[in-house]
Amino acid sequence: MTSQEMTLSLEQFALTSAKSADATAFRIVMRSGELLRVPKARRSIRVVAGAAWVSNDRGDAELRAGDVLPLLRSRQDTLVSAEGNTLLLEIA
Repeated sequence: MTSQEMTLSLEQFALTSAKSADATAFRIVMRSGELLRVPKARRSIRVVAGAAWVSNDRGDAELRAGDVLPLLRSRQDTLVSAEGNTLLLEIA
């Protein structure tokens, strides 16, 4: 897995992520009230710090620091929102 240092808006992430190679992982900082749409091509969400609420066609889940959620094939994108002030995610 490769890592790239870049700053993207949440909308830019969705576009870049959908077009990037499968081996690219993204680290994303989210603030309370922000909503991230994770494209279907992504394989997992890992919470590095903070807490997240994740929703997709398989249901809802609350993730805390250290939790990893595999993203199985889905009909729709996964939605992530920050619970609390700051959330740091790794999307692979």
